[in-house]
Amino acid sequence: MYVGWSGIVLDGEVSDIPTPNTPDRTYFSDEPLPEQVLAPFFVADLTLTWDRDDIYVVIVEEDEKKRCEATPPGLSDLERGSSCSSRDADIIVIGSAGEGQDGIEWRVDSGIYHVGMGSAFAEFPEGTDLNVNYAVHLHASFIVYFLLSLITVGGLAYSRVD
Repeated sequence: MYVGWSGIVLDGEVSDIPTPNTPDRTYFSDEPLPEQVLAPFFVADLTLTWDRDDIYVVIVEEDEKKRCEATPPGLSDLERGSSCSSRDADIIVIGSAGEGQDGIEWRVDSGIYHVGMGSAFAEFPEGTDLNVNYAVHLHASFIVYFLLSLITVGGLAYSRVD
């Protein structure tokens, strides 16, 4: 029960990610984030930090990723609110180190999500690669604590019966 209360943290780094050369256009990872299949029982909090202040990072649902990839870069700004950039209306979470943020924090929901990144300014990015640090904090949800409390109370009540 103590492990569930305090949780565990899985962390790591992804190095040398190629950065996009198109100003204010989001490019997405091919692989989705791992799904949160145990959402009723465990809570996952994701923290992403990166080492460049001219790059923004977003998390979007799979449908938004597919829509953005189907829209050519020259036409993406023609649709208001769906620009596939840092101004996209369908972004779940966005972070830009250039705005004084150290990264992004997100409580992982069930569903399929993708991470994307782009150049935060109208100029071309300063470098060609990006290093991203991640940490996932897993801990028990309210349902687990509630069920354990019921089992404890039931066990105590059963042990008192003679």
